[in-house]
Amino acid sequence: MDLGGATGGVLLGLTGKVPGLRGILMELPFSRAAAEAAIRHSGAAERVGFFSGDFFEGPYPDDVDVIFMSHVIHDWDDGECLRILGHCYEALPVGSPVIIQEYLLDDDKSGQLLGVGQWLGLLHSTSGDQRTAGEIGHLLQQAGFVEMETRLIDNEQTIVAGYKK
Repeated sequence: MDLGGATGGVLLGLTGKVPGLRGILMELPFSRAAAEAAIRHSGAAERVGFFSGDFFEGPYPDDVDVIFMSHVIHDWDDGECLRILGHCYEALPVGSPVIIQEYLLDDDKSGQLLGVGQWLGLLHSTSGDQRTAGEIGHLLQQAGFVEMETRLIDNEQTIVAGYKK
């Protein structure tokens, strides 16, 4: 499941490249028409579905094996992140991961231009925070996840994953 994935671009790409992979896009109800149009337009209706929900309140689909979110956690303060991650933990079966993609900062809060620039925008307009891998790992741990992994995707983006115990 792609949590807060707008019109499903990540799922459209992944399910188009991995035979047999299916995905669910969970997004707010007002996004449904645009998301379903993008899914139909890409020819992915057989492999990508839409689930209407609020990631703060739920419900979450109960038949997912992995939850992915891209550039979601940075928008929220720690308490709100823990609400989201708590719902993720409840929705996943034991042994399944939650995967968080972000422009992460280095441990000293420096980093690539995109991450630092995004952080400056967050400081001005949201309650969120541009975090380090360790800070996201700590949030995952507080939500119950274990065995954190961090992997660089490209020069700016990183994923941090934790598994439900």
